[in-house]
Amino acid sequence: LLNDLQKLEAMRKAREASEALFRAAVENAPIPMLVCTGLDETVLIMNKKFTEVFGYLPGDIPDLDAWRDQAYPDELYKNLVHNKWVQSQKLSTTGMSDEIMIDVVAACKDGTQKEVSIQAASLAETVFIAMVDLSEHRAAEKQRKDLEDRLRQAQKMESVGRLAGGVAH
Repeated sequence: LLNDLQKLEAMRKAREASEALFRAAVENAPIPMLVCTGLDETVLIMNKKFTEVFGYLPGDIPDLDAWRDQAYPDELYKNLVHNKWVQSQKLSTTGMSDEIMIDVVAACKDGTQKEVSIQAASLAETVFIAMVDLSEHRAAEKQRKDLEDRLRQAQKMESVGRLAGGVAH
């Protein structure tokens, strides 16, 4: 009996250590994450990066309905995003896709907007949601394109200048 109790205690400690490691991994992940229950979509964990990127605190987002209300204040857009989410969930649960992935523009607590790619995966009744902030990447892409356009324009002007210089001589 004592041996069985020691085994149970060791298993309990191992489970607690595993849960603590999991929580620490999610809490300190380098991308915004939410962990939710699948049925009522209650937010179980909101990590630090989520708060850093979007400005929301755990009390601001008790469930995914609250997230949708905050992140998508425009009712039409909120419904569009929700429908995409539900459609992706259906594909995921029917085995046609093993994950949910949608790109959206989400409002931060301070009113700014961020382009994000939302990816989610389910395990039993738990949904793991990761968000990748695309805003900086998209801004860098636009800046690169603008610089390329300016370079092409400068090259055209240089060619016209050479041509005009050649005709003048």
